[in-house]
Amino acid sequence: MTEQTVRTRADLVSLLTTAAEVEHSLMVQYLFAALTMKQGTDEGLTQQQLIRVTHWEKLVLAVARQEMEHLGLVANLLTAIGAAPSLARPTFPYATSLYGHVMELTPFSQATVHRFACFEKPQDGGDDLLCPPTPDPSEVPGPASVVALYEAIRAGFVALAAQPEPLFLVGADHQLGGKALGTDFPRVGAMGGGYDVFMSTVTDLPSALAAIDLIIEQGEAAEVAGDEGHYVAFTTILAEYASLLAQYPSFE
Repeated sequence: MTEQTVRTRADLVSLLTTAAEVEHSLMVQYLFAALTMKQGTDEGLTQQQLIRVTHWEKLVLAVARQEMEHLGLVANLLTAIGAAPSLARPTFPYATSLYGHVMELTPFSQATVHRFACFEKPQDGGDDLLCPPTPDPSEVPGPASVVALYEAIRAGFVALAAQPEPLFLVGADHQLGGKALGTDFPRVGAMGGGYDVFMSTVTDLPSALAAIDLIIEQGEAAEVAGDEGHYVAFTTILAEYASLLAQYPSFE
């Protein structure tokens, strides 16, 4: 499907399950890449390079934590409407309708970070980044973009909440919020709560839309590149990586 209109609770559950699969898959790839990075000068890095690589690792791990947050928020959205959280995903590598790249585990490199930036590329902007075209829907069925996916989810909540049948069936006591995780404290300069993670429970339409909008603002469903979005984090790394390579052609 390139577009989907949500008419039933089952339609909404299906889209949220797809969203959970996307967030899960991205989070695992980001963690894998971050944990393959060199950790010291004994691995061939100069002190200057190590400082830069350590910073990149922190950026990638921050994005991975926010993908965990997104997966958690989607789980709360599913729970709130009476469905079960979804932690399933296809086995890597696998093709997806959402990106021209394949979802796969690869070590940290220029090519890997470029792929990550393409994953997070906003709908408006990022035209200077060359990314593969979106696969033909007839070959890899599914939403055309993460923006389209979350827009359909958002519209689905609005439409179903307006119907006579109650949409929200399960309360906050059966969901996971920031208080339980210990992330409900502010950090100056951070978008979310502690550790760049802001988990909220879903009990009604406003709280559902707030969770969806946070996911869109932070990450791969963004319409424009925000100052603290994931796309900016990865393109920053790409620029710094190119600068280091210009100084040290053998840098790895």
